[in-house]
Amino acid sequence: EQLDIEAPYVERETVTDKEDAAGFAPYEEVTLMRPSHLTGELHEAPQGALTELVVQAVQVEGPVHRDHVITRMREAWGLKRAGGRIEDVVGRSIDVAVTMGRISRTGEFLSTPNHIPVPRDRSGVNAIALRRADMLPPAEIEVATLQLIERSFGATREQVVQAVSRGFGIRNTSSQIRSVLEHAVDSMIARRQLKEISGVLT
Repeated sequence: EQLDIEAPYVERETVTDKEDAAGFAPYEEVTLMRPSHLTGELHEAPQGALTELVVQAVQVEGPVHRDHVITRMREAWGLKRAGGRIEDVVGRSIDVAVTMGRISRTGEFLSTPNHIPVPRDRSGVNAIALRRADMLPPAEIEVATLQLIERSFGATREQVVQAVSRGFGIRNTSSQIRSVLEHAVDSMIARRQLKEISGVLT
């Protein structure tokens, strides 16, 4: 009899897990390849070639923090860390791509123009930095929050914080993560995308 009671419970649990994960696509990481004809140092590479690589990274991973794009470029050259010169040269390539209208910039985050962010699950990423609070794009948090609130016809702040961080593949919600998510909610209330009435967001 014990077994009968447990079996449907297990069944139900797997269904809920699937539903939770349903809204979030797995985060796709880019592997940039240094063009074979560029044999020199990263900071000596021609601007045009670097700009192409920056655009490639943003097309796959955008919205993405500029520091993470610098990391991807450094990885393409097999470098362990990025010094000031590399940050400058990649920073210039980012500026060029923005000026050309190939990528757009909002604060520290880069994306392809007119791209609607999709909430992404970061539980399987190799670059664990992607789960850091400062690496979470506000635009992506906002889409995730709206989806959640629409699906559940309203939610408290606590439910938003828990569900969005879980959906992003972040198991323990640190105070930094919490404050980034709360900040996104506050901006959405300020822009009247959300209303908060007696603790419930709609």
